[in-house]
Amino acid sequence: MTLQAINGDGNFEGTPPIGSVLPPGRYVDFEQQHRSFSSQNDDATYSNGTDTFVVHLHVLAWDNTSSSVDVTSGKDTWSDPNSDGMVINLLEPAGTVINYNSAQAQQQADVLKQLCAVDATATCAFTPTSETTVDGPQHQVGDAFTNASSLEADYTLTERDTVDISDSVDVSATLGGKLFDLVDASLTATYHHEWTTGHEFEESMDAHVPPMTKVWLDDAPQMTRDTGNTTITVGNTTINLTGVYFDSPAPTFNGNWILMSQSINGGPMHRTVLH
Repeated sequence: MTLQAINGDGNFEGTPPIGSVLPPGRYVDFEQQHRSFSSQNDDATYSNGTDTFVVHLHVLAWDNTSSSVDVTSGKDTWSDPNSDGMVINLLEPAGTVINYNSAQAQQQADVLKQLCAVDATATCAFTPTSETTVDGPQHQVGDAFTNASSLEADYTLTERDTVDISDSVDVSATLGGKLFDLVDASLTATYHHEWTTGHEFEESMDAHVPPMTKVWLDDAPQMTRDTGNTTITVGNTTINLTGVYFDSPAPTFNGNWILMSQSINGGPMHRTVLH
């Protein structure tokens, strides 16, 4: 829902800015003034890209404790849960169901961030469907050692690869605290083990480094992939997200370490698998 216009008397203590978006499950605040000798009447116009919703705001001069709101010209519905005109819920038609599968990762991410990762008027439930072990992306860990001399050099590489959770919808750990708590509780109940949100894999090895060569360590850490379905209920709407997965470090393993080497003058890289 995007706020398109505010028309009327225009006497407010505060309103959201024109063009601001009202996400699902969230609220905005209109603070209309009460004036002793005049009624205040304003219209706030919202659009969802298809329909237009006009919220009529009234504060009567002779009564500073109530107001009334109407929503018109949209196929959706509205409710006043407090029955006093002070809180208005914009609702989709009763029984609305929206489905997003694993091929719609961006839509899944948007919904999870709006409704499950923050405090919103939505109920979220995660149901695990499978758990397996996968390798994380291969990446360099630490700095490279460069032997720029004309002699072979012995060098000990000692590295620590700190690995955190990741997921199919790119919800960061900072943003997704509430969501991850939900997933953690569900996984613990289903698989009876703690969900590891962070782990440090370690490796140390002695390398014989030829002249004019650099060496470094790569890792492709083992991750536990938990896949499941999320059901979200907000207002009249049920949103089903299928095939959402979360990757967390598998601490019983020690990473897939690879010794990488390359001539400092360029040329192909060489790899030696350690684990």
